[in-house]
Order: sequence, then structure tokens, then C-alpha cells
Amino acid sequence: TQDDEVAETVYRDRKRQLPLELTVELTEETFNATVMASDSIVLFYAGWQAVSMAFLQSYIDVAIKLKGTPSMLLTRVNCADWSDVCTQQNVIAFPVVKMYKEGENPVSYAGMLGSEDLLKFIQLNRISYPVNIASTQEAEEYLNGELYQDLISYSSVSVLGLFSPTMTT
Repeated sequence: TQDDEVAETVYRDRKRQLPLELTVELTEETFNATVMASDSIVLFYAGWQAVSMAFLQSYIDVAIKLKGTPSMLLTRVNCADWSDVCTQQNVIAFPVVKMYKEGENPVSYAGMLGSEDLLKFIQLNRISYPVNIASTQEAEEYLNGELYQDLISYSSVSVLGLFSPTMTT
């Protein structure tokens, strides 16, 4: 069962040192300022829970893959230490990943608790949609797969709509 796999993973990796410095640990004092200052991915976890600790390893694996990506800050909140932050963010189960973007409501990750699915979620939500293509050159780059080239492997579907500036919603 799933619990057996989680227990096995936690036991197998119990002495593994995770490079936690690849993510920013948030506290009650730093949470709001950090998520307001930059687009952030936040992992809410409980340090005492086996599933949280197993997923923390996947989260760190994603941080390793995204190292050097300037547009997204990976952070974490240990709800065992900062329960007020988790309560304020409506976190009632662990682990939970939320993406915070300036001026938008946070988006909760609802996929599998593995690094590949989480990486896909982060990459596909990194840019705001719809993408406004303002020139013929940008449209050609989009159609040729050159615009947002790093995202092509994460989605096989795209739609290009042409709208007149005089159209209203």
C-alpha cells in the first residue's frame, strides 16, 4: 500500500542529508514579506509526519532541477513550528504546495506527490496565462516553438487566438 512505500522511503533515506539551503525556510515573521516580494512556491509540511518528510525529498529534488531559475522562489514552512502561518493559509492537511503570484490568489497543487508532477505544475504555472503576443515576430516564434521553449516538454496542447484591439470582453 501507499503507506508501506512512504515508510520504506523514509526509513531508507533517514540518514540522507537534504540540501535544504536550496529552499528558503519561512517563519511567521518572514512569510508575508517573502510571498509578497516574489513569485513563490511554498511547501507546507509537518516535520513529524512520514508523508511530509518523503515529499520534502521530492521538493528538494525539484529545487535542484530549478536551481538558477530566476522567476520562482522555492520556500517551505514547517507547520509543526509555525502552525499560525499554516492556519492563516488554510492548510489543514500535510503536505500542501501552493503557488503565490503577485496580485493573484494562491494556486494549490493537487497532483501526485512526486518530483516530476510537481516540476510540471511549477513550470506550467510559472508564466501568467493567457500570454499576450503583441507582434508578428512573437507570433511566429510561438508557432515555431521558440517562445517559451523550455516549457514545450511539459504540455502538448496550445491555442493561438487572434483578436482585434477593438474587441471587448
